[in-house]
Amino acid sequence: MRDRMNKIDFSTSYRTHSCGCLRKENIGEMVKLVGWIRYMRDHGGAKFIDLCDREGCTQVVFEEGTFKDMETVEHLGKEYVIGVEGKVRKRPEGTEDPENPTGEIEVLVEKMKIISKSKLSPFELIEEKRSLLPSMELRLEYRFLDLRRREMVENLWLRNEVMREVREFFWERGFWEIETPYLVKSTPEGARDFVVPVRAIPGTFFALPQSPQLYKQLLMISGFDRYFQLARCFRDEDLREDRQPEFTQIDVEMSFVEREDILNLIEELIERLWKKLLNFEDVRFRRMKFDEAMEKYGTDKPDTRYGMEIKDVTDTVKNVGYRIFKRAIENGARVKCLRADGLHRKGFTSKDAQKLIDFIIKKLKGKGMTWLIVEDGDLKSVPQSIANSFGEKVRKELIRSMGAKDGDILMFVVDEEYHSLNMMGEIRKLVGSKWKVDLKKKWSFVWLIDPPYFERDQYGNTLNKPSHHPFTAPLEMSIEYLERPREEIYANAYDLVINGVEVGGGSIRIHLPNVQRKIFELLGYTEEEMRERFGFLLRALEYGAPPHGGIAIGLDRLVAMMKGKEDIRDFIAFPKTKSFRSPVDDSPSRIDEEKLRELGIIILRE
Repeated sequence: MRDRMNKIDFSTSYRTHSCGCLRKENIGEMVKLVGWIRYMRDHGGAKFIDLCDREGCTQVVFEEGTFKDMETVEHLGKEYVIGVEGKVRKRPEGTEDPENPTGEIEVLVEKMKIISKSKLSPFELIEEKRSLLPSMELRLEYRFLDLRRREMVENLWLRNEVMREVREFFWERGFWEIETPYLVKSTPEGARDFVVPVRAIPGTFFALPQSPQLYKQLLMISGFDRYFQLARCFRDEDLREDRQPEFTQIDVEMSFVEREDILNLIEELIERLWKKLLNFEDVRFRRMKFDEAMEKYGTDKPDTRYGMEIKDVTDTVKNVGYRIFKRAIENGARVKCLRADGLHRKGFTSKDAQKLIDFIIKKLKGKGMTWLIVEDGDLKSVPQSIANSFGEKVRKELIRSMGAKDGDILMFVVDEEYHSLNMMGEIRKLVGSKWKVDLKKKWSFVWLIDPPYFERDQYGNTLNKPSHHPFTAPLEMSIEYLERPREEIYANAYDLVINGVEVGGGSIRIHLPNVQRKIFELLGYTEEEMRERFGFLLRALEYGAPPHGGIAIGLDRLVAMMKGKEDIRDFIAFPKTKSFRSPVDDSPSRIDEEKLRELGIIILRE
């Protein structure tokens, strides 16, 4: 996986090679290795140790006659740091380890030095014992040990290689890597800020940046028309598996571009990463408008690897005897249906259906779900009276229009248009992820484009806040366009969705000061609030701002996605828990009274 590392010179006064570099070409050489004892085996007159470092593990052998102090070897413990010197030799036939890059050789030790001892680890670090790993909380408390595990080493190696490829990719295309400030003005960007009190100016605060958004726009106005940065960002928001209070994003901005220029650029980057690091060649992108994604997949994060496109069957079922549908349709509701390919054959039961129904009612505030089984060319149900109430003609039409076959299950929800689509999107995601329904390909790359400018709630109501940020350009850069009803205004924005997960997003920015002011007005800002919060941006836009746009891709989420994982904490060296704690250093912690007085801070409540 990391062949290029074999060519790197790891030699120091302690070692000649890393523990992952030796191969059969080194047989006969005298070498020095240092590392941690990961595993020990005693075979009569010989002691075998797996000596490991960041680069891998090498089997070192202590034999009576070659090594003079076998008694010391007997007292070695796991995770001791030792240095050895000896000769590389071929492993005896039949003892090779084909899974290990160093598995054809071993080092016969002539000299050994104990560099440091180790207490007994609170959990196993060898790959074979992964199933015995403790809770994430304990792993994070002993993160310095957890990071020695081969899985974690490979995770951080992949992260490192992605960062290397990203930098080389943008440098090759004339981008400059420019750092933006960490101490910035607090501006609303969708989450709460972390604030930093300024001792020298009592009562004032910096904020830690949620993103470099406004600064990279200022760089465009300054004429640095190709910028990128591996930017650290900070957001005081509720944590989930794919979120952390501090994270890294691949931040990009370009001048004199339109949307397609940026999308094509990022497609090149993703194709490069997948080909070079995952050996995956078939990288294909699909562009999908927001309204199409909602209509077909019930989400703005569509996973197109499996089928189950949502269809509106209201007209088909509006006259059936099934009272739940009949009454709802009379009140203006819509009936949505999806076909779960072969789900009945895969063991989907009434108990599974009830769990989905409970989820819809309790979490999504819906009315429930109806499900019918395709069997012997007809629709069956539990109880059968539900299917019978549809009538034979409608049952046949549903099977035809949904392309259903024996073993499939048809799932229905009925509610207001937008709410029914949202519920279907959640059902589709749950069924698809658990049963891998009709999984046609390994990767789904989708550009979600043309979202509503103003965010919508689960019922489709337009809210008084932007779906991205207030510096995003509307689809048409004119005051006339912004005079339309809010629900008809769309954003010149785009999100990168991979396997149903949003890994990045961006937009063409507003470069005309009158349009930017109009957006602020629509969001309810007074002239005074505009000056206070965004005066520096509005001033800059009046000095010849070029058309510009960009994107930010979550590095942590992208790397996790490349490994097929959801929890980004395994791809960050020292992450936080879901309760904002860092167990490894027991932070956050209290600050003593003297420091608080210095900063002019009073704690009002514990």
